[in-house]
Amino acid sequence: AARQEGKPDNIIQKMIEGRLRNFFSQCVLLEQPFVKDDKQSVGKLVKSAGLEVKRMEHWKIGSGD
Repeated sequence: AARQEGKPDNIIQKMIEGRLRNFFSQCVLLEQPFVKDDKQSVGKLVKSAGLEVKRMEHWKIGSGD
């Protein structure tokens, strides 16, 4: 759609990068904002603490599934 509107390739590239960055910040644990300080990501907090995430579990309570 953006190309059809005549937007330049560099603008289209920036639009794609922004959408991917937004997607990752919502769906990837280490890219999500830290709940107590949303100015830093979970990944940056983990790294600054000298830790490493080796695995993750997701629990859903009360879903009935």
